[in-house]
This record gives sequence, structure tokens and C-alpha cells, in this order.
Amino acid sequence: MRVTAFVQPGKLADVIREFTATSEGTVPKELVHSIKVTTFHLGYKRRYKLQAIETTPARITIFYCDEYKKNISVQEYFQRKHGTILDHPDDLPVVNVGSSQKKTYLPAELCDVEPQTYRGKLNKEETQRMLKAACNRPILNATKITQEGFQKLGFLPPTSPSIGFNVSVSNEMAVIPARELSPPCVTYSGANVSRNPVNGTWNIVNDQFHRGHRFRGDEIQKGTHDASYLYARATRSVSLIPPAYYADLACERGRCYLGDFLVGNDDDKSGSKGSGKKSNADSKAKQKQVFEDATGRAWGQGLHQDVRSTMFYI
Repeated sequence: MRVTAFVQPGKLADVIREFTATSEGTVPKELVHSIKVTTFHLGYKRRYKLQAIETTPARITIFYCDEYKKNISVQEYFQRKHGTILDHPDDLPVVNVGSSQKKTYLPAELCDVEPQTYRGKLNKEETQRMLKAACNRPILNATKITQEGFQKLGFLPPTSPSIGFNVSVSNEMAVIPARELSPPCVTYSGANVSRNPVNGTWNIVNDQFHRGHRFRGDEIQKGTHDASYLYARATRSVSLIPPAYYADLACERGRCYLGDFLVGNDDDKSGSKGSGKKSNADSKAKQKQVFEDATGRAWGQGLHQDVRSTMFYI
């Protein structure tokens, strides 16, 4: 459904006062150029299109009058020409309904704003308000179109225009014969799952689209190692510290203290060449024996061989 904004009908003086009371201070030019006003001071209804709202009131707005052959204020002109005494000659500005080259001044208090559509660009707040007003149920939108919309456009009596030729505008919505199609069954690709939509929706809470998989510990360790290695290689040229950098430092530190235990029995195979080295090896062997007696498993058991020889996880 297409929506549009409307200009609120009423007194032009009230519109100017409303904008003057806000922080904006003046009526936006886009709104001024889209407003059409009517006057009745001539004894009949006449319609004008606003060109500008001046900054001076009727008392001090002076123009040259060919009829009186002198400069005259707007207030004095309306009083002498039409016998109209203005109520707000000092606090309401005059409006220009002519052109920028040939101005025609009217007091704002004598102008009425007609019900009309707004052709200018809306700001962010006005756009949100219009969208909020349009997001209604279809029956409510139809009621607004046939009642409020026709009234604002002047299509309802007694303001409805006479087109002639026995042609009139009806406020009844067009009725089109139609039928409702049954919704198709929804089937997911690659899975034996199908659902029948109800009112355009279907529930997938208990539907399964993946197959579970169990990973061994060494597979997870190898995957994290490969990911860290790939990241380090990819970021080396741009001088970014990979997340594995600090992990490598921690592993190197652990390898310095516990590397002999993680490697296995390499020290036992190599033997010792001096009494000092033999004493150090005996001390480490005792520490390893204490760990194995306390935990009931060999030192380094459960770790991948690559991990045992390169890294130490805390």
C-alpha cells in the first residue's frame, strides 16, 4: 500500500506559532512551498500558493501601492482597501503569495491552510511516524482511506467536487474475486525433513540438519595447532603478533623445566659422563617416579607425540 503525508488543515497563524515555539524557529521551506491557503477577505473564497513567509509583521512591511501612489504598510492597506482591522499586526509575519520578483503580501491571520498532501521531503522523525501510522491491519487501512482520506481530499459531501456527466467518486473499495491457494510443502535439501506451513509459517524446533561427529583428543590438538600456525604465517608480513606467540613462550618455559620428563627416557639411554650430570639425572628420575606413583600413570601419557616433543600445555 502506498502512503503519503498530509498537511494538517487549520489557521496559518497557528502553524507559524507552532514552529516559532520550537527550536527550529521558522517554517521549513519545503513545507512553505507545498502549502496552499485560502482567504475570504474579498467576500469570496480565493486560493493561493505560498511562496515565502516574510520576517516582518504587517505594521512595518512597506510596499509601493499604485492605487494610492505612495509607500504604504500592509496593515494600512488592508484597513483602507478592505476595511479589515488586523488583530495581530505586530506579532505575526506577512506571507508572499506572488513571486520573488513581484511580491503580493497577505497577513498570515487571514489565511487558512487547506487539507492537502505534502509533496516535500520528510525528515527522519516524520518518516518514522508515517511508517508507524501505515503499519496497520488491512481493515484499518481501508477504513482510513475511505473515510479520513476522502475527507482530507475533499471527495466527501458537502465539499466533494461536481465532475459532471453523472460521474462521481465512490468511497467504496474495489472488490476483486479471488481464491486462496494451498501452501506448498517445504522440504529441506539434503535432509529427509518436510513441513506443511500454517498461515505462512512453520516450526523447525525439533528438526535436525547436521550429523554429529566425535573427535579424538589428538585431532583437536592438531586442529588448534594447524590453525595457530596458519594464522601466524598469514600475519607475519603485516607485523601482527599471532595468538600462538605468547603460547610458544609459555611452552618454551615449560619445556625448560619439564622437557626431560616429556621426552621420555632419552636421558636414560644417553647415560651420564660425569658425577654432576648423573646426580642431576637421578634427581629428575626421582621427581618423575614421585609423579607416576601419585597419579598412577606415566609422565606425559595422553599427549600426542608431536605435542610432547614440542609444546607444554598448562
